Amino acid sequence: MTKTIAIYFSNPDPMGYPFDLLNYFETYNWISKDIESKGAKAYIVRASSYEGEGVFSHGWIFENDKLQEFNEKIKADVIYNKGAGTALSWVTDCKMINDPELDAICVDKVRTVEMFPSLSPRTFIAHSFKEYTELAKDFSDDEYIVLKKNFLAGGNGIYILHKNEITEDLYTDWDDLLVQEFMDGKVGIPGVVEGLHDLRVTVVNGKPTNALIRVPEEGKLLANISQGGSGKTIHLNQVPEEVFELLKKIQDKLDKFSPSIYAADFMNTDKGYKLIELNSRPGLLHPDYCDTWADFNDAVVDLLVESAQL
Repeated sequence: MTKTIAIYFSNPDPMGYPFDLLNYFETYNWISKDIESKGAKAYIVRASSYEGEGVFSHGWIFENDKLQEFNEKIKADVIYNKGAGTALSWVTDCKMINDPELDAICVDKVRTVEMFPSLSPRTFIAHSFKEYTELAKDFSDDEYIVLKKNFLAGGNGIYILHKNEITEDLYTDWDDLLVQEFMDGKVGIPGVVEGLHDLRVTVVNGKPTNALIRVPEEGKLLANISQGGSGKTIHLNQVPEEVFELLKKIQDKLDKFSPSIYAADFMNTDKGYKLIELNSRPGLLHPDYCDTWADFNDAVVDLLVESAQL
């Protein structure tokens, strides 16, 4: 029997995120063909269509390079969760990439820090501005402080400011706020990048498979591409050995969630490499933007097909 892979997005519009960005429509068309060539079938499913036990009420399928509506029920053998935030985090009645528990660790920045305290920047948690002011006493007046809203992504809700620049009107809601020491990445990575940066390594089923360097827009501190930063892929042989050592420590704790796909973001600092955050839903790649796209996308397809067959 042909195995079924449901690729889930939380935006209900069939041509909504991510097909409205960059070349993702083309990329998902390609991987759907690759999945079919390996004897399985891929469907796009969205929003509140999940009925339980791996069944979706409807979806879409790529046919002749177009997205066609599919108005019959879809019984998935595995769900590839590409939804936003905590989408499908409650699903335990169907195999999912990623396991909801791994997804929760990656989405919840507090849990990431608690699991990997020695790899992370010094971090405190505040639930009100009053709590923040007490925590801020641990920082000097001329020190940068990093503020992050726990469950936001893409650099949203992050401020990097001197302690004396932080005022209550920064947030309307100060709940679930990470208060972190600023890790100065100006040292760069020798032979790879100069100055401020972060390094994302994507891990497919325990194996580092792709690496991306991101740098902030001139005059800014955030390297997120959605915040104006720029990125370029590098080959794995350019990734420093120290980063692979950290990845081994991370994988040792996440190995129980196999099979899995996640990304780990690092920064080289004057205190060594630090884990900035984990991402359980790294994006697929396109040849217009990197020359390592095929290796990564192929690894993802292989993982999905193999997971559906288990």
